[in-house]
Amino acid sequence: MKELYQLFYIDFLRIKLEHVKILKITNNELITLSQNPCPILKLSQALRMDTRYTCKLVSETVCKYVLKQIDKNLVFKRN
Repeated sequence: MKELYQLFYIDFLRIKLEHVKILKITNNELITLSQNPCPILKLSQALRMDTRYTCKLVSETVCKYVLKQIDKNLVFKRN
């Protein structure tokens, strides 16, 4: 999970270390709190779109796809 954290959050999403905090990490689970600036969120807000829909549609779809390429058994959830 430490390698996944580095590969996904830091290398792929390019989130700065100060914007993501690991809440829980085990051999099978990685829970993070991410408070990074997000261009999808900013654009959605500027266009007065429902961010619950746009963020889920755009961000989650990409994240799930990338993680499945790393390991087909990985599950991505966000709230």
